[in-house]
Amino acid sequence: MTEIEKHIKECEHRVAVIVGSGFSKSDIGKENIRILTSAIEACKKQMPRKKGGVETYNCPSCDKMFTKESYPYCPWCGQAIDWGKHHF
Repeated sequence: MTEIEKHIKECEHRVAVIVGSGFSKSDIGKENIRILTSAIEACKKQMPRKKGGVETYNCPSCDKMFTKESYPYCPWCGQAIDWGKHHF
């Protein structure tokens, strides 16, 4: 398990604890869940994902299309792209 995956699991665990404790009904609990959810989304974007498409590429995160295969990240949302055999 990578460090990013560990961070995601920890944030997901903390959200579950907040929800399980009933603290999620308070404003502070809701804010903590919002912050943790944002952290989870940011961490997931750092993990390379397989691209879609052939000549135009669809980001696996935001599904926006782009044509350059030379981007290591989606130019729209910043999702890291796993291009397989291609190197930068």
